[in-house]
Amino acid sequence: MRARCSRTGVFLLLGLLFSGQLTYGQQREKGKKLWLISIFGLYAANYLDVHTSRHKFEANPILRGPDGRLSYGKALTVKFSIASAAVLTEYLVSRKSSWSERYWTSATTNFVAAGLMGAVAVHNTRVPRPQALGESRGVTGLQWRGPGAATRSSH
Repeated sequence: MRARCSRTGVFLLLGLLFSGQLTYGQQREKGKKLWLISIFGLYAANYLDVHTSRHKFEANPILRGPDGRLSYGKALTVKFSIASAAVLTEYLVSRKSSWSERYWTSATTNFVAAGLMGAVAVHNTRVPRPQALGESRGVTGLQWRGPGAATRSSH
């Protein structure tokens, strides 16, 4: 548990350091500041999405562990890598662009993506966690009973 928390902290710190390094030494415009805030929002929304999915069954096979539930480390790595690639692409495109509204477009895109990820995180809080089967009988396994869903168990 402690290793997961420290790993998460490292990812958040790297994201914040990366976003700060992009504009070091440059004049900070309003659009650029808004873009930096949107980067933080994007990383925070991705973290919340992963955190609210912990200990629950995962539909995405890339993020699924061997027991069918979310693999926390894999999910953080994949989601933060995708977010970092998007931010790097935004930076490279805006650096070479002479368009005055370049940072506003990237900030808007990041805020929309963060909003969508936030909606997914809210949905994840409503998904029930799997419960242990036969705890008193010594049976190991998990059972998931979602609203209107079929019973799913794993060993």
